[in-house]
Amino acid sequence: MLILAVPAIVSVQDGLDRISREVEMTRAVFGDEKTETIVDSAKSVYGTAFVKSGFITDLNKTHFSQADYRKAHALSGALKHFGTVTNSYFGSMVINLYGMMIRLFIVWHWLAFVGPFLIACVVDGYMTRAKKLAEFAYQNPSAFSLAAHVLLWIVFFPVMYLVAPIPVTPLFVPIWALVMALPVAVMLSNSQRIFGS
Repeated sequence: MLILAVPAIVSVQDGLDRISREVEMTRAVFGDEKTETIVDSAKSVYGTAFVKSGFITDLNKTHFSQADYRKAHALSGALKHFGTVTNSYFGSMVINLYGMMIRLFIVWHWLAFVGPFLIACVVDGYMTRAKKLAEFAYQNPSAFSLAAHVLLWIVFFPVMYLVAPIPVTPLFVPIWALVMALPVAVMLSNSQRIFGS
C-alpha cells in the first residue's frame, strides 16, 4: 500500500535526486566496483520486470500528451490539472520502482554478511533456552512478550526501507540486523516449553 502512496507525495525530480544521492552513499560504503554491480543488476531486473514486460508501455498510455492538454483545457481547467497530477504520479511511481530495485540489491548484498549473524542469534537464543530448561531456570514471559512485540515492529523496517521517499544509507541493513539481534535472542531464550519440547 505504501508503494502506491509514496508517488503521490514525491515528485519525479525528488525521486531522481534521492536515487542519485543513494548511489553516491552506496559508492562511499561499497566502493565503485560493487556499486556499479548493484546499479547494473537493478537496471537489468528493472528492465526485465517493468520495461520488457510491457508495464512501462502500458503506463505510458495513461500519459497526458500536449494534445490531451489542449482538449482538456477546452473542456475544463480541472481536467488539465488532473492530467498534470496523473503524469507526475505515474512518473514518480516509475522512478520509485527503480529506486526500490537498487535498494533490493543493496539488501541482497548485505545478506551474505548479516545472514550468519542472525542465524547465530537464533542459535544463541535456543541454546540459552535449552540451558534454562536443563537448570529449571525462570523463563520470563514478560521478557518474551516484550521482545516479541518489539520484534514485530523491527521486522517491518526493511519494507519501509524499500519504499522510503528519502535517501537512506546503505548501512541500514547491518544496523537493522544489530537492532534485531537482541529481541530475537531474548524472545527465543524465554520461550516456554510447549507439549514437552
